[in-house]
Amino acid sequence: MHNDATATIRHRVTIATLILNIVGGIIFVLVNIAIDEISAITFAAAISAIGGAVLLVAYLYGWGYARHSLILLNTLLAAFEIQEPFLSQQFAVGIFIPPIIAMILTGPAEIFLSMVTIYSILLIRAGGEGIYADGLAIIVHSVVIAGMMISRFTADALQRQVQENAKGAEAARAEAEARTREIEEATEQIEVRFDEQKSLLELVSTLETPVVPLADGLLLAPIIGHVDSRRAEAMTERLLHAVHNQRAQTIVIDITGVTVFGQEVVEALSETVRSLRLLGTDVVICGMRAEIASSMARLEITLDDNVKFVRTPQEALERYVPNLRERYV
Repeated sequence: MHNDATATIRHRVTIATLILNIVGGIIFVLVNIAIDEISAITFAAAISAIGGAVLLVAYLYGWGYARHSLILLNTLLAAFEIQEPFLSQQFAVGIFIPPIIAMILTGPAEIFLSMVTIYSILLIRAGGEGIYADGLAIIVHSVVIAGMMISRFTADALQRQVQENAKGAEAARAEAEARTREIEEATEQIEVRFDEQKSLLELVSTLETPVVPLADGLLLAPIIGHVDSRRAEAMTERLLHAVHNQRAQTIVIDITGVTVFGQEVVEALSETVRSLRLLGTDVVICGMRAEIASSMARLEITLDDNVKFVRTPQEALERYVPNLRERYV
């Protein structure tokens, strides 16, 4: 993407330089005609403008060597069309035009080659004498060209650095997007697992304390395994919802399957019974063992006086179903 942007800028600069070369040549020719000072330089400017127009058309049709051709054209014109007194007596500013075009369109090597070509041809044409053979002039021209080359080299280095930074930023952005996608995918997986675990917990909660209708108005809630504070709270909540939703008058809590019956279990059972009684539900407990009764006595925990005890769920069914039927008679 950044290479495309650089190519676009270079394309626009090339077109602008070609147009400027054409316009500048035309203006120079018109001014010389207006002041009636037509010379070899005037013809050189006209050739430069015409050549620039041809190169512009060629470049627009995709010819990639138009830039180098423009530099070569102006280099040769500057080297061969400069006449006296600018050949051996006075310095011609126009010899810097081709290197400037090279600095805009190409690079340090083209700047150097353009200036060396112009300077060498001018020296040959002047017989190795004159202004361009002067040591001070050579030093001045060398310093100017060196400055142009350094400027172009610095600009190219900065451009490469900008492109590298842009590539680094693009890579960082792509990496950040990839990490974002990974995080989103991980989040989705976590949410899926959370929903699965939530469903499993709900299933476990249901299986831990199932509520089974034995008859109309009579529910059975068998409690199996170890009872801790979490399960006790969930058990109480489930029984209350079941009694309320099914409008049960009696619930049988079977504690035969409770493996460990310590203080926590006894207190949980007592709390559950009290909560159920607040709903006006008769509570029947079956499966009470001797060690359970001993624990309740030792801990001085008593249940509601209206709580009934039976040995088995079958006994509860035989005892309380007739009474329930009488309520509806």
